[in-house]
Amino acid sequence: MAAGYYQIILIPSMNWAELTEDGIEFFGSSTIQFKLLVKYLESLNDLFNSSPPDKWPSFDKECYFSFDDGTNKFDLELNTGQKEINISEVSVRTSLYKPNGNILKTLEICKDICNQFNLKPWDMKIRRIIDLNNKSDIAEVVNKFNSFPM
Repeated sequence: MAAGYYQIILIPSMNWAELTEDGIEFFGSSTIQFKLLVKYLESLNDLFNSSPPDKWPSFDKECYFSFDDGTNKFDLELNTGQKEINISEVSVRTSLYKPNGNILKTLEICKDICNQFNLKPWDMKIRRIIDLNNKSDIAEVVNKFNSFPM
């Protein structure tokens, strides 16, 4: 049963994020090659291109992927739905499927993408860059994810 979502945004390591009055803004000129990222995503098990039914008509279906291994589910949106040669962010949203699912598989895929493309993850609930190699950061994400009601 879904109770909401948890979002992590992957940005190039040379870019940075700042909290503003309006929320979060990302800065920097580093980008990711769209074609290389899509090719990599298509190579991952249980991840497939899927256009959400509620996307804006102007958004490109090539920018949407879903992961579903039967227990864990999450969606990826590339470059806020706009296909370009070079993109500046990957949004990863996991629906909070409890009690069966958890966020560890999502973090594993995020870590793989970050390592492959020199990215860093901004956690929208914790409101900072997290280190996917740091056990205390992983524990903090898991605790925040588990704090959502079922």
